[in-house]
Amino acid sequence: SLTDAMMTRFSLDAPRKLIDYVYAPSTVPSDIAKFAIDVLSAANTGDKVALDIVNEHLDILSRIVDSLTKHNLPGTVWLFGGVFEHNPWVITLFEEKLSRFKKGVSASLIPYPPAIGSAVYAMKMNGTLTDDVLETMKNTYKETDF
Repeated sequence: SLTDAMMTRFSLDAPRKLIDYVYAPSTVPSDIAKFAIDVLSAANTGDKVALDIVNEHLDILSRIVDSLTKHNLPGTVWLFGGVFEHNPWVITLFEEKLSRFKKGVSASLIPYPPAIGSAVYAMKMNGTLTDDVLETMKNTYKETDF
C-alpha cells in the first residue's frame, strides 16, 4: 500500500509521523518529491489510489498544456523529466488526457537536453532561429557539457 511505501521511504514508524516529517525544517521539497517514485510504481502495479493520483495530476497537466497553447495543441507535445523518462506508460496515459483537447496528438520525450529547448525557444522568439541553426544544434549539442 502507499502507506507502507511512505513509511519506508521516509523511515517512519507510524503514519501520523508524516506530518512532523513534512513540516520539519530539515525536510526539503525534493525529499518529498522522491515519493513520486513509489506512487508511480504502485500505480503501475494496479494500486487504485496511486493510479487515481497519477490520473488526477496528468489531467491537471493536460489542462495546463492546453491552456498554455491557447487551446491549439501542436501535433506533438514534447516531454522531459524523470516521471516520463522512466515510465513510458505515463506518456501513453498523458496522450490520452491530451486527446480530449486534440485528437491524434502525440507526446514524446524530447531528444535533446532541456537547455537546448530553452535556447531554441529564445531564438524563435527573437526571430533568429533558422533551419541551419537547428541542424547545427542537433549535430553539436553532445559536444557541450549539460
